[in-house]
Amino acid sequence: MNHTGNVYEKTFIAFYALIPLVDTFNGFLLLNHIPSPVGQAYRIFVMMIFSLFLLKWGDKKSFYKLFIFISFLYILQCVYFYSGQSIKGLKYDFSLVTKLIFIILGIETYRCLYKKELVSRKTIEQILKISLIVFPLTILVPKILGVGFAAYGESGGYSAFYFANNDINIVLIILFVYSLELLFRSIRLRKFKLRYLFGFITMIIVTLLIGSKSSMGLCVLTILVYLFRSLKQNSLVNNMKLFFGIGLSIVVMIQVVSRLFQDQMEGIMERNTYFFMNSSSLLNFLLSSRDVFLQAAIESLIRSEHFLMRFLFGIGPYERNAGIGGLLNIRFKEIEMDFFDVFFAFGLVGTLIIYSYFLSIYLKSGAKTAVGKRYLFAYKYIFIAIMAFSTVVGHVLFSALAGSYLSLICAMLIGGDPDEHTARLKYVSE
Repeated sequence: MNHTGNVYEKTFIAFYALIPLVDTFNGFLLLNHIPSPVGQAYRIFVMMIFSLFLLKWGDKKSFYKLFIFISFLYILQCVYFYSGQSIKGLKYDFSLVTKLIFIILGIETYRCLYKKELVSRKTIEQILKISLIVFPLTILVPKILGVGFAAYGESGGYSAFYFANNDINIVLIILFVYSLELLFRSIRLRKFKLRYLFGFITMIIVTLLIGSKSSMGLCVLTILVYLFRSLKQNSLVNNMKLFFGIGLSIVVMIQVVSRLFQDQMEGIMERNTYFFMNSSSLLNFLLSSRDVFLQAAIESLIRSEHFLMRFLFGIGPYERNAGIGGLLNIRFKEIEMDFFDVFFAFGLVGTLIIYSYFLSIYLKSGAKTAVGKRYLFAYKYIFIAIMAFSTVVGHVLFSALAGSYLSLICAMLIGGDPDEHTARLKYVSE
């Protein structure tokens, strides 16, 4: 397949590479109190183009299966509307489901074009490499200019022009793992590149700036996992160089960020200390009180007059949030744990359908060769990390930003073993 001059590949890369810039511009308008549909309009446009790609290149069977799946999700929201009789609720539910469909449409478009050899894993890697540059810049440049949102209000942290803090944490985790994969891969193949180290350091800085304890914890775990793998794959000398380089980089970055952004770092420490001291339990602290929202959702289900129907088919996201909010004496609240948000909104049937789709992609991604397993390790690890993060912290399946990157990782898992050229280029030469 010749990638140069391929309009489908270039379009696919452009659509995803522009997402951080579109969301940054959208956030800039919101910060200046200008209502902006830019982000929504952009994604609707992308969905329309992807639909045209599917119509042109997709086989009828796959297209009809996707059409039935999407239709089921939208029809389900109409059923919820019939029950709740709320136009506002219908708009909310449609908006939320469209974000999920955006993820699925991106995956299926890639699958379709991949089968026709119009895109490949190289396409996704190009998007991720571009994101390693663009995404940190959309956070660091506004910070240097002294503008943007505080991640936790007056309690420290920084999220630039990204309005949803948890959403950008997902992207950070994905790009952090990918930067680490590039760094370790280059060292293993004795083709060390300074830009990979720079990308890794940049991701550390941005992660510390935002200040999410879950993101920082997962980044630490990821480093430990890669160091453990390195013990088996690299020589003693290479391992010593690697451990020293990564350790030194982390220490230096912590010192630099602490000195340059002292107020934000102190705010993050004070915030976490305050919540730790005032949490009812360690679990309550780690989940940022999401366990309270989950208990309210369970109570709302048990109290329902139509328990069986709600258990099987749910009541929709809007009514779910209204029920939780009513029990907690607040207006509107989601659980912020995707698995439970899906279950209490769409019931057991909806949960099985939605999670079966993503699980099937992971289970079918098994590589048969050692080279293939090594190549796919990072993406399978990211998938597991995202789903774990999604279950504990939420904001993945129904996030326009985080969901976009989830679709890229799922796309990387499609196709089994890498082709011979990719394998030789990245791993056989070791």
